[in-house]
Amino acid sequence: MVSIEGCRKESIAQPLMATGQYSNDTAFHRFLLTCNFWTRVSEARGMALFSEGWKTAARVRLLHTLIRRRLLRSGKWDAGHLGMSINQVGLMATPVLGSLGMGEHMKLLGFAVSRDDIEAMMHFWGYVGKIMGLQEGLWPRNIEEGLQTL
Repeated sequence: MVSIEGCRKESIAQPLMATGQYSNDTAFHRFLLTCNFWTRVSEARGMALFSEGWKTAARVRLLHTLIRRRLLRSGKWDAGHLGMSINQVGLMATPVLGSLGMGEHMKLLGFAVSRDDIEAMMHFWGYVGKIMGLQEGLWPRNIEEGLQTL
């Protein structure tokens, strides 16, 4: 799950380019895979244990692990400059933007979105992040921590 803005960040763009997910028709295919992921985890009971959404999130975790291993073994990843490939901050950015950012922008568009609504979205995406490999204790607990994270 990578936002368009996230793709501009070198530490996010490099793994995408290294896996060939940033060129020709593959970029659109990757976008469709992201849409599929979002749909599966967001449908009713989508994140119930061993549901399709849960399994998709777990597969993303495994995929990130394989990509990270491949990049580190390739010798092409400059960890001194870029840090760890698909690191915890990178893993957290899109779900924070997709919950907190989306909620705040919906309010700007005139939708009646409450603080509780936004924090519920943040809670949901925190759980998705946990299944995807986000370390315990890193996810922001409320809007203020989310804004600090961003």
